[in-house]
This record gives sequence, C-alpha cells and structure tokens, in this order.
Amino acid sequence: MIEEKGVVLAVRGDQARVQVQARSACGHCQARAGCGTSLLEGLLGRRAGDFWVKDPVGVRPGDQVVIGIAEAELRRASLLLYFLPIVALVGGGVAGQGLGPSGSEWPAIVGGLVGLGLALGWVSRWSRRHRQPARILRLGQPPAVGLTVEVET
Repeated sequence: MIEEKGVVLAVRGDQARVQVQARSACGHCQARAGCGTSLLEGLLGRRAGDFWVKDPVGVRPGDQVVIGIAEAELRRASLLLYFLPIVALVGGGVAGQGLGPSGSEWPAIVGGLVGLGLALGWVSRWSRRHRQPARILRLGQPPAVGLTVEVET
C-alpha cells in the first residue's frame, strides 16, 4: 500500500475531498544544480492537488489524514497511462507505413497519431469508470489550525 498525507477540504456522504502536496520528482543528489527536473520544478513550483476519495473513517473538514492506494492499482494505472499510448503510437505508425504508398512518411505519421489518439481516448474513458482506487486509511495528526475549508452538504 502506497501512503500519502493530506488534509480534508470537504466531505460529502462517504466521500472526502483531500488535498495533498505534490512531492518532488528528484531527491537531493549532487547533480541537482544542473538537473533539468530540478530546474523545471524551480520554474513551475510544487503544486498541491485535491481529489475525492472514499472515506470509511468518518472525517471532517480540516482533519489531517493518511490516504492510500494499492500498489497493484498504481501499477495497472501506470501501465495504461504510459505503456498503452506508446504501443498504440508505434503500432499505428507501423500500420500506416504498411498501408500507405512506399517512400512516403505521411501514412506512418498519420497512423501513429490516430493510434495515439485512440489509445488516449480509451484510457480517458477507462479512468472515468475506475475513478477512485484511493481511500482514507486513518486519521493523521490533529486538525490543521488556520486552514480554510469548505463544507458541502
């Protein structure tokens, strides 16, 4: 189980909207000063994300919680999000090259883009149907002081 700390922003039935702070993609290695990832993070900043998760614990807005997602779910989502579009791009390119006139690159380019578009559309529909693999595991520290939250009823 992969765990992350967050703060409850809102509660609606058995669902809670939790905000988590995005972690850095890189550590504190010696190449940090010349690293592109570090530079990009410095320019864009670290963003917080919020999303709805299942709430079996019964939390309130302002509570600090620990949310979790099963490693198998994360692995499956990663494969679908990263691997499938690449395979569809390459497969579409190969199919386009085989179906088009020889000596032209355009059928391969169009075939690759069509394959990529179809894969991204399928991944989007799949992710909407399987939306909430994460859930609140337990309460974290005491409620945050000075946090502005919204209460939805």
